[in-house]
Amino acid sequence: MSRPRILHLLPHGRALGGAERDVLDLVACDELAGFEQRVGFVQPGAPSAFPPAVVLPLRAAVGWRPAVLQGWLLQGNLLAAALGLALPAARVVTAERNVGHALDRPKRALERLAAAREDVVTVNSLAVRAAAIERIPARATRMLLIPPGVPALPKPLRPVPCDAVIVGRLHPVKDHETALRAWARVRGARPGATLSVVGDGPERERLEALAGTLGIAPGVTFHGDTDPAPHVHGATLLLLTSRAEGFSRALVEGLHAGLPVVATRVGGVDELPPDAVRSVPVGDAEAVARETLALLADPAARERAASAAAAAATRHPAGSARTAHRDLYTELLG
Repeated sequence: MSRPRILHLLPHGRALGGAERDVLDLVACDELAGFEQRVGFVQPGAPSAFPPAVVLPLRAAVGWRPAVLQGWLLQGNLLAAALGLALPAARVVTAERNVGHALDRPKRALERLAAAREDVVTVNSLAVRAAAIERIPARATRMLLIPPGVPALPKPLRPVPCDAVIVGRLHPVKDHETALRAWARVRGARPGATLSVVGDGPERERLEALAGTLGIAPGVTFHGDTDPAPHVHGATLLLLTSRAEGFSRALVEGLHAGLPVVATRVGGVDELPPDAVRSVPVGDAEAVARETLALLADPAARERAASAAAAAATRHPAGSARTAHRDLYTELLG
């Protein structure tokens, strides 16, 4: 007997953000072994980390006849809704992963078009849920909260030591500039303090120049788009300075590694225990530096925060999101 088919639809696979890594988890997990899963991309270009065997060209999507069209992010949600017109028997699931910070009026109109075709919309934090309902109140009745379930990063043979690590694509919304300006203050108090920046993106050249201008280049290493595990496991604490998030996957990976976290008050940050995550206002480099220095100067405080982080991570085991998606697809298909 053939397995029900799930087609995940993403904007592209050229870079690995949180949504892309969520999809990679789902297509590879044992929990969804009862389904046949493929991934399609709205934009052309070779996907960077997706196995060729799971990639389905869009021209073949209708002929493959998926039972569930699972959209991710606005472009993926729109494509799922559009394919649903050609596949009326398929169920349409959309996924919201941010609070709508980048949705101008045209994009909000497109969001309404996608929402009109969805059977279920999933969200990954209470903040995303509230923002999505505020924009389109009717979605409240078909909304499912699935908090992130994130695998712990494997412990590397050779951790890369640093005082702090920040993980994420180098994009304005991640606001690495605030992290660098905070690090200039940290280096003023602790001249030998080191920051590892893991990730790549359009902001890299500007940020490297800013580190030089601030005089902190010797204490900041840009590692590019690489395995974060050696840097996370080698760090004393984790920074998150985003201007907007749904629920940061990198933050949860830091919790799994037992790292104290200093994070801006975005997305799911307020849904985590304050003992594990010290939250600060968005864009406030002084507050980021103050909390970072307090943790670096106080081993006992770091130990308490690390214990709280490890406890908070137990709320987000990898299997939780996988099982939630399995149950959702099973219920939709009866």
